[in-house]
Amino acid sequence: MGVFYYIIKASSIRTTVENWYRDNIAPHTSLTNLISDTPYCNDMSEARITNEFGAYDRLHSNDTNKYNPQYKCPNSSHAYTVAKGVLTYLVRLLTADEVAYAGGASEVNNESYYLYTGEGYWTMSPFYFSPAYMCIIYIDGNLSQNNTSNTYGSVVPVISLIEDAKVKKGTGLYNDPYVIYTN
Repeated sequence: MGVFYYIIKASSIRTTVENWYRDNIAPHTSLTNLISDTPYCNDMSEARITNEFGAYDRLHSNDTNKYNPQYKCPNSSHAYTVAKGVLTYLVRLLTADEVAYAGGASEVNNESYYLYTGEGYWTMSPFYFSPAYMCIIYIDGNLSQNNTSNTYGSVVPVISLIEDAKVKKGTGLYNDPYVIYTN
């Protein structure tokens, strides 16, 4: 599965996210029964430009390419699940494509989309390799990239709910999250 599979598998971000899940979600069967084993795409498809990944191609609009986020994982071997034995817990980070669908744009400040929190945070989408860069949301809401050795930004765990989960209250915004019925 390549170098990035190892980085994702052994990264401090993965450890942080899995520890959060283990400590806050896993002990509660009423919660774990609501979580789906949805594939999480660690898209390592190659871009048209050397040393870049597919997310760069899709999300950096310029004269040679169009802004084109996608939900479908370009390569099914990059779609990780617990059932495939790649993930330990049903948790991950957002992808850069998911941020783009929500209103985040490459190198464009945007404080009015629902994923804007006023804080920087990492996605799970690789942008460059050699050196390694991942997609990140900056404090001004712009979708950009940062070197993996940089400590800037937070880690925001994401889970996928089963389709039968029912919302009790909330709008889904970071300051008014959904509250789901757990009974």
